Amino acid sequence: LLLGHKTPGKRVIVYDDQGDFKAAGISELLAQDGRDIEVISRFGMLAQFSDYTTRIASQSRAFQKFVKYTQFTVIKSVEDRTIRLTNVFNQTETIRDNIDTLVLMTWRSQEDQLYRELKQQMDMTVRAIGDCVSPRTIEEAVYEGHKLAREI
Repeated sequence: LLLGHKTPGKRVIVYDDQGDFKAAGISELLAQDGRDIEVISRFGMLAQFSDYTTRIASQSRAFQKFVKYTQFTVIKSVEDRTIRLTNVFNQTETIRDNIDTLVLMTWRSQEDQLYRELKQQMDMTVRAIGDCVSPRTIEEAVYEGHKLAREI
């Protein structure tokens, strides 16, 4: 989507299961072209886990472009152009029809192939940090890199 390989339709749902600034950013970008954007998330606010300054700036830019935010909600099912949603607290179901594009902002998976190859081929100590160990935020990966560098 960001590289232009896919063109989003007019009605877009962004499903945010991370709670950081990425859903706000992609929503803002897509809303610039007049698309109808709704962010669905189990979290209470857009960019909830971003630092305060980033959160306020992200929310402000997205909401100025009329991005809608539906909190405390998860996707139950997707069929054709219909998305069935469930409120995480009271299990109330709602439906969004005629959705053209669904953007998933979900957690990444562990990627340790390079680590395993280097560990096998190198005649030195190789340490694993960041997403190589488990999916993490950039802040956690930087912390781990800094900590490891201090140990060396």
